[in-house]
Amino acid sequence: MATQTEAVNWLNAEVGQYRDFDGAWQEIVHPKIRSGYFISEGGDVLSTVKKKPHLMTNCAHRGGYTQVCLTTKDGKTLSLKTHRLVASAFLPNPDNLPDVNHKDEVKTNNHVSNLEWCTEHYNNHYSKGEYYANARGRGIANNAKITLEDIEDMKLFRRNKVKLKDIARVYGIAHTYVCALTKGKKVRMA
Repeated sequence: MATQTEAVNWLNAEVGQYRDFDGAWQEIVHPKIRSGYFISEGGDVLSTVKKKPHLMTNCAHRGGYTQVCLTTKDGKTLSLKTHRLVASAFLPNPDNLPDVNHKDEVKTNNHVSNLEWCTEHYNNHYSKGEYYANARGRGIANNAKITLEDIEDMKLFRRNKVKLKDIARVYGIAHTYVCALTKGKKVRMA
């Protein structure tokens, strides 16, 4: 089995002429997966399980996400979503958030700069704020139903350095409302 450095050097020498593989690589750490797999910041997976390292193929999953098939410790195959592997390797998750969101909403863009840990609620409603703003022309602030759970989620995002405008887009309200709500101020929504 090749080391991470040997594998990345092989990759740059053999495949680097076709594509740039600069950036950080981390070993994939998963309780069921054997050692010898590495993932890049861009979502490329490199296997050093066999004698000669090779780049793994990311295939499209029926939901639009890419996934890769890796060998488990007991010799079976397990399919894992690439964006979750990138997030696990490169993004800290101090609040143990369960979901990974694609900021640009392109499910195949698995670069670490495009990913963020989030709650299921945030992930499910991420693009809806912009949808309603486009449909109504002025957002949904007049009809907004912000729950206490929403406000707690907003506070969590603020602690994790998510931008006000991004949070506002998720809930379809002005960023000034997000700021006020997360500071505990009462807000009259139009």
